[in-house]
Amino acid sequence: FAVSDISGVPIFDVNSSGLSTFDGNVNLPDSKKILLGTGNDFQLYHDGTHGVLNNTTGNLYTSALGALMFRTSLNVTALTLDASRNAAFTGDVSLITGKQLIFDGGTDATYISEDIADRLRFFVGGAEFMRFTEDTADTVSIFKDTTFSTQAFATTATSSGDASSTLTTKGYVDSLITGATIYR
Repeated sequence: FAVSDISGVPIFDVNSSGLSTFDGNVNLPDSKKILLGTGNDFQLYHDGTHGVLNNTTGNLYTSALGALMFRTSLNVTALTLDASRNAAFTGDVSLITGKQLIFDGGTDATYISEDIADRLRFFVGGAEFMRFTEDTADTVSIFKDTTFSTQAFATTATSSGDASSTLTTKGYVDSLITGATIYR
């Protein structure tokens, strides 16, 4: 059957296969849902404040021929996922305290973790490699088996094996003797 507008042009058509065609928008009031699946497993609606995609069974898959883009209310792309599985963020990526940013998965993952406020930890192969602590000393801790391919600079560095030992760097020594008479 078909429903036509006043001029006789079909605006809603349901054919014998069950396919329904609308020649315009479908309007639903707030909190009325588009229900999909045998048990209404997928719901699409607006609750008056927020738009909601509610998938109650299994995974929710999205796909696109090109990139998948998430946009803000100003129509600015905030996140792009491309066909090569690359992700691009146009803003900052926030790491919530107690959560991890995992790079390669598994139990021996390489990841970054902010376990408590103002303490950022880097793990490689499941072992802590480096820790940044923002406190009155602005401490950077580097743990065993750390190799630098280029120079590392600091005024002083404390060894993690013996908290009382201090490594004096060339930059620190140079700052002490600047302007001093040098004897050869």
